[in-house]
Amino acid sequence: MDGIKGVANQLYTGGWKSFGNIMSLKSGPFTKKSNPVLESETSLLLDAILLNKPLILEQGFNVFDQNQYRKEIHRLSDLEIGSTYLTSKETPIVRVSQDDLILGGKIIIPIINKNSQMPTMKGTLLPETALLALENFTRKKLSQGMVFMNRESCKIVYSLNELIVHEKYVNQDESITLTKLSSGNIQFIFEPPEAASTELSKSNSLQMLTKKAISVAMSSTDKLRENALKWEWK
Repeated sequence: MDGIKGVANQLYTGGWKSFGNIMSLKSGPFTKKSNPVLESETSLLLDAILLNKPLILEQGFNVFDQNQYRKEIHRLSDLEIGSTYLTSKETPIVRVSQDDLILGGKIIIPIINKNSQMPTMKGTLLPETALLALENFTRKKLSQGMVFMNRESCKIVYSLNELIVHEKYVNQDESITLTKLSSGNIQFIFEPPEAASTELSKSNSLQMLTKKAISVAMSSTDKLRENALKWEWK
């Protein structure tokens, strides 16, 4: 647990402000009844958050290759495509393409657009770890209520247990997408609000252009019909 506490402190000094849930794990499942999967996912999540912090990467982040040689990276693109690395907490990292890393087979981090200080990631986690990730991304407690929209309505969610299986839930600025799987695990997508807003703006602009194009086309068709009628009457 000293390792997890150390990472949490490092994250805090890097600008994160809400680590109550991470540190509460010390008096939670780790001391009452060990859950290896939860422990592994917690370490995985902490590594994912660290790798999403450009300021921390600039200072150097240590990984180890398959020959156990240490490599200090300063940007995600320093990792070679197709190679597998381990973090100091033994989280496997694979750069699967020019654009993406996969951590522990559960979290995908994009390599591009890392100027934002907000984490950008997607994956599938246990509900306990997903809650931890959600509250650190939003810096809010879910128990206090968060507004999400699904295909039927807009509602305030107070617990991940409220999510309907296979129903997609999106927050107001579309920076968060949550889906509860039949296994009970939570599939999530986190992206900076500005990126989501840009995509939404592009979508709205496209819709406006499409509506305008349809309107112009209908207007042109009506004019052709009007001219045709005039021709018939001549």
